[in-house]
Amino acid sequence: MYVCAQDRGAGLAPPSGPERLFALINAPPVELEPAAVERHERCAFELLAQQGLKLDREATAVVRHTQADFDRLFPGSDGAIYGWPTHGWMGSFKRSAAATRVPGLFCAGGTVHPGPGIPMVTLSGRIAASEVRRYLKE
Repeated sequence: MYVCAQDRGAGLAPPSGPERLFALINAPPVELEPAAVERHERCAFELLAQQGLKLDREATAVVRHTQADFDRLFPGSDGAIYGWPTHGWMGSFKRSAAATRVPGLFCAGGTVHPGPGIPMVTLSGRIAASEVRRYLKE
């Protein structure tokens, strides 16, 4: 689970009132029944509380995006937040590289090598930036 306190930053005081938190919880790209969504959400809040982040679920405005939402927002993704699944022993090698066949178009993100996860997306962005620098020197 990835949690980001969106209203905090380097050198900034925490907000005096309610603050926004973004939580990304990995889930399979399948539509879950409402009871399953509720169960997973409750487990997520419990896990956060175990780690010291206690949130009142009743007083907290929760906006959730499900597989169906991602599928509508990003056609062709089948609702997977990291793009097409790459299964099998060759799956990791099927991801796109930073450089594409289109001159000047570079990719970074969870569906680009080296793969998903915030640290990997950051690394992917660095690789893409390196490709852009190399491209601009040509």
